[in-house]
Amino acid sequence: MYRGDMLKQAEIDWSECLLVERDPDKVGGQPLVKGTRIPVEVIVIDEEHNRTPEQTKASFPTLELETIRQIRAFARAHRRQLQL
Repeated sequence: MYRGDMLKQAEIDWSECLLVERDPDKVGGQPLVKGTRIPVEVIVIDEEHNRTPEQTKASFPTLELETIRQIRAFARAHRRQLQL
């Protein structure tokens, strides 16, 4: 992960996204796709690197395409709010 990616992730407040959970006992408390150990940052970073939702799903076959799309949309909307 690039330093810029880490800074972008720190700006996103995932607490309002129903698809994301934080548990201090899982992956150091990072925001994860609910019910998994998959950090949401990898989904967002994949989009930043122009990977399609289908390509992300190929890396994480247990995720639904709709989950990937909704997490990406949440991140985009949240970033726009921060920039206003």
